[in-house]
Amino acid sequence: MNENIQLQPKQISEGVLQSIEGRDLETESYDTLVQMGIGASEVKTYTQWILGKLGHAVMRKYGDLKKYAAEIRLDYGALRQYMYTYRKFTQEDSEFHPEKYYGSVPWGVLALAATKTDKPQELLGKLQIESKEVSLAAAYREIKRLESPNNQQPPRKPVVKLQWDKNSNLYRLVMDRRDFPAIDWSAVKADLTEWLAGLV
Repeated sequence: MNENIQLQPKQISEGVLQSIEGRDLETESYDTLVQMGIGASEVKTYTQWILGKLGHAVMRKYGDLKKYAAEIRLDYGALRQYMYTYRKFTQEDSEFHPEKYYGSVPWGVLALAATKTDKPQELLGKLQIESKEVSLAAAYREIKRLESPNNQQPPRKPVVKLQWDKNSNLYRLVMDRRDFPAIDWSAVKADLTEWLAGLV
């Protein structure tokens, strides 16, 4: 795996949530809150992995994941995604466990890698991302760079929001002008021009 996102394996501590719950967090230093956040995130990743493993066992033995999802009060689509990710990583390496990525690679990045290849761990090893910057968006851009014939990474995905304007009773498009060049406006321009012509 690329050294940029490699993290030393460590044991997950499920008790981290109880220790956080019982403290006055406003008295803690920022660095302590960061470590607590990493610990809570690790528990979340571990939980998603275990749910994927459970889903895999249910599908192999009983074949009805939808019923199981309902009985454990979990969204069926989410459980399928956990199971799919679990299967992809363990098919590549039967001994794989996400503990090597705790604190450095969010679950969403593991899930994205699983959708892109039959060797998701190998793909993660090719990503050139600093560990403190690993996010789903960064991993997506990096994977697009690897897939590109000229090894070019797409720009950061523009943030486009629709904000309700109570004065006009209409939505307003809100975005950063610096993102304009990253968007292909040709179809929007044609549609908007046609719509405006119909107003006259």
